[in-house]
Amino acid sequence: MHGGFYPGFQTTKPPFELPVVYEDDHFAIVNKPPGVVCYAHRKQSAGMMTVRAVLPFVLKPPRRGTLAIMRRPASVHRLDKPTSGLLLVAKTR
Repeated sequence: MHGGFYPGFQTTKPPFELPVVYEDDHFAIVNKPPGVVCYAHRKQSAGMMTVRAVLPFVLKPPRRGTLAIMRRPASVHRLDKPTSGLLLVAKTR
């Protein structure tokens, strides 16, 4: 599968699971596993092993008519690589 549920992304799904605890049209809560970074920095070689890369594959886009939809879901905060826990993800502005 290319791009997940969000259209326009030509990437393959990263090789880890990201369980969705709660999801609606505006935000989602996911359970970040340890050993995965939230965002890849330019000098790091995390590649596709990031929460940001897997979000389009595990979240459904907001329903048509929802205001201020973001092109790609983004985490509101981050957790360090060795930390697991709940992560809040914005789907609208």
